[in-house]
Amino acid sequence: MEEFKQVHAQILKLGLFLDSFCGSNLVATCALSKWGSMEYACSIFRQIEEPGSFEYNTMIRGRVNNMNLEETLFLYVEMLERGIEPDKFTYPFVFKACSLLGALKEGVQIHGHIFKAGLDGDTFVQNSLISMYGKCGAIKHAYAVFEQMDERSVASWSAIIGALHKDPMEFKPERFLRHDKGDAKFDLKGTIDIKMMPFGAGRRVCPAISMATLHLEYFVANLVRDFKWTLEEGCEVDMSEKQVFSIVMKNPLRPCVSPRINHLKTSI
Repeated sequence: MEEFKQVHAQILKLGLFLDSFCGSNLVATCALSKWGSMEYACSIFRQIEEPGSFEYNTMIRGRVNNMNLEETLFLYVEMLERGIEPDKFTYPFVFKACSLLGALKEGVQIHGHIFKAGLDGDTFVQNSLISMYGKCGAIKHAYAVFEQMDERSVASWSAIIGALHKDPMEFKPERFLRHDKGDAKFDLKGTIDIKMMPFGAGRRVCPAISMATLHLEYFVANLVRDFKWTLEEGCEVDMSEKQVFSIVMKNPLRPCVSPRINHLKTSI
């Protein structure tokens, strides 16, 4: 940082700071570098007579990275008041600030601004908007934005999954349960909430779903009835996870299975 300050002083001495390129790069370097200082970056920024969208975007991004979230929104408002038009690089970080603050009301207002800016069809902006609504708990708004997208990227699907499921990358099989009159049940057909559809849904639903479900229940019931299931001595259930094709248990269960002798004798 000391070397940077020396370079800054040299630029001022040579009268090069008036060059917008020098001023912009000084702000970006100081605000976005790991060794930088947002306070010093702000002092440079305030010395620029006519900052543009690039300078404001840099400061907004830097403020978010440093978790100065309220200052981020103040910068955005200042940007509008000075007649500087935000672009597709402005809104993702502004929406991120809203999501971290839980500022849904402000997020909805800024959502209206992107229509005026003609950026409502930009995938980059839409993805950040979905993420903001999801983190603020406005799931219907997030899904509405997702449905209106003409093109969906991998990031779009990740954003909507993150909005619909809390902690989507964690191993939480109970997330697929729905409660019907106090009873927890799996919704295999996706008729209530599309959370889990191993047999498909709609026209593509598996025609043998009823038989498969019946056999699955029968198979599990027999395993429970005829065998005793315990853990290996000294072992505990570890719910930590890892990602392969999907999220699985990092340390799989190693059960000890023994027949229920009394039941087998009765059967014989």
